[in-house]
Amino acid sequence: MSETGTTETFTVVLNIQPASDVVISVTSADTDEATVSASSLTFTTGNWDTAQTITVTGVDETDDDGDVSSTITLAVVDASSDDNFDPLANQTVTVTTVDDDEPSGGGGGGGGGGGPPPPPPVRMIVTQSNMATYVSEDETTDTFTVALDTEPTANVLVLVSGGDITELTLAPVALIFTSTDWNIPQTVTVTGVDDALIDGIRVTYITISVFASVSADEYRAAPSISILADTYDNDVAGYTVVESGGSTVVSEDGDTDSFTVVLDELPSSNVVFSVVSQDQEEGLVSPSTLTFTPSNWDMPQTVVVTGVNDGLDDGDQDFLIVVSVVDNQSDSAFTALSDTPVSAVNLDNDDESEEEVEEEVVEELPACVVGFGSLSESEGSTVMSESGSSDSFTFALGSEPGSNVVVSVVSSDLSEAVVSASTLTFTPSNWDTPQTVVVTGVNDGLSDGDQAVDVTLSAAGFDPVVVGVVNADND
Repeated sequence: MSETGTTETFTVVLNIQPASDVVISVTSADTDEATVSASSLTFTTGNWDTAQTITVTGVDETDDDGDVSSTITLAVVDASSDDNFDPLANQTVTVTTVDDDEPSGGGGGGGGGGGPPPPPPVRMIVTQSNMATYVSEDETTDTFTVALDTEPTANVLVLVSGGDITELTLAPVALIFTSTDWNIPQTVTVTGVDDALIDGIRVTYITISVFASVSADEYRAAPSISILADTYDNDVAGYTVVESGGSTVVSEDGDTDSFTVVLDELPSSNVVFSVVSQDQEEGLVSPSTLTFTPSNWDMPQTVVVTGVNDGLDDGDQDFLIVVSVVDNQSDSAFTALSDTPVSAVNLDNDDESEEEVEEEVVEELPACVVGFGSLSESEGSTVMSESGSSDSFTFALGSEPGSNVVVSVVSSDLSEAVVSASTLTFTPSNWDTPQTVVVTGVNDGLSDGDQAVDVTLSAAGFDPVVVGVVNADND
């Protein structure tokens, strides 16, 4: 420009779409020589790829100072911009204001007008393939080229550096331009680096700059250029459930089976699973939660399934166990994963033909000639909880006794369940009237999952009757 008020322009545009606004400040280092049309530019997610123009105007002053070069600096305003753009280096534009003032005085025939004009500003030219740089953790590559815009008076050494060697590598990292090849683009190859993290798309800043101390004088002030490179992740969150023997089969005799759970990829934080039996009258699981950390993520953890004796001749029963990620306690990369159902079978141990044999044996006992007695559970099962809820069952003798019969009622685990009566007395007059036993859950303060407890009814001379009850955990 000149001091007569002429203007020049340059444009600014982003190389990649931001996640939020990017504000760039525009500052003239010498407003006595040049002013800019705007002090800042704002790029949004909608206009990021539309170039915005800055007009530079020469300023008139009265000094005969010759042509003066000054710089205009463009800088990302960190507090107002997408965080991914904050580390970008400032960029400068060199402008020259041509003097329009004649020298004062004279004497002796012309005293020069401020010396020769300064050399024109020089810069590097960086061109990204396809206007952007994308690689992946599968070690794919992309390229960009570097060239000079003006023939140098000596060699120019250009350095290429990237901020994160865990995401990409650069080759070569140094380029030398001479007076014979300054305008021939030299290629830099960007290669993605594989890691074990589920980290999504990672953005790396690549800086191209002149190594001033060993380069031609006119290029020592050439502005650095920064570009963005995206590294796409190849790690996908997942987990695997493996049943021992390919299936899960337990029995009412207390036989157990198991399955394992393991993560497929390294998480960045803990991943917690809940394990729930959907029919606790048929099967219980232990433990009820599994926690995987970044240090044990690839070590399978075992879940043991135990059959529950319900005292019913109900045949073999199918039930489901559901393994699911606990979203609010887990790495967000795993929270979208689907639940995994595990199909299990509880084999029945109640056989009608065996009961008939037992009845024949009971006939030889001194009382209850047709059997010890009859049991009836409310709702067909007995389930309480550690919150103090209770359930009940009734019991009556199977036949009239010759004298009083005292039935003992005992809980196998008083830390999980207590009974309302320790004995039931039946006489020849009330032997067939059901008497009620209330079972109440006990809070043990432990996160030990749902617990199975046996309540045993026994009397002298008779085979005991065992009632399987469940105390649901509230921890």
